[in-house]
Amino acid sequence: MHRRWLNAALLAAFLLTLALAATRSHDPAQPPWEYLPEMVHSDAAESFAPNPVFPDGKTLQEPVPRTIPQGDLPLRYETPPPEDGSPAAAARGAALYETFCALCHGSSGRGDGPVVLRGFPAPPSIVQGRAAAMNAQQLFFIVSTGWGRMPAYATQISRADRWKLIRYLRSLQSQEDAPGAVPTGAPAAAPPEPSPQGEARP
Repeated sequence: MHRRWLNAALLAAFLLTLALAATRSHDPAQPPWEYLPEMVHSDAAESFAPNPVFPDGKTLQEPVPRTIPQGDLPLRYETPPPEDGSPAAAARGAALYETFCALCHGSSGRGDGPVVLRGFPAPPSIVQGRAAAMNAQQLFFIVSTGWGRMPAYATQISRADRWKLIRYLRSLQSQEDAPGAVPTGAPAAAPPEPSPQGEARP
């Protein structure tokens, strides 16, 4: 008996669903029925509008202490990720360099980019001298936070892409050190160590 009542209830629910579907208008100019208008026309408050829901009467609330936006992890002096020697990673690093770095540093990394040829102060070579003596973490930190006239690129280049860019810089330095390469800079000096306490947003 119980199973018979259950089947009857399911059949009634199915028929009711078909009846409601049949009432749906096929005319795009005529809006359909709204069975739960509260879900469609809910009250929304602007970010800076008063709001009686919260104790301070504000809609825009402060983030919970010690929370960070999604994907905005603190930047620390970290170990490079495992080497990605795929052609796609190499091509990505080269494209990033041509987009963000070659304007000043030049395609070869010697500081002779197009803006330098038009009067902008020349940056130091990144294939010889001080930059060539820096480790990967130092280069990553500089690309992320900037250095001198160079702006920070943390907001424009993702963390993973920054490492691809650093590996491309390393390939330029390797080409410079290859036999027969023309020297373009002074002997390498000891690079400065960024403060381990300093943090920035990637």
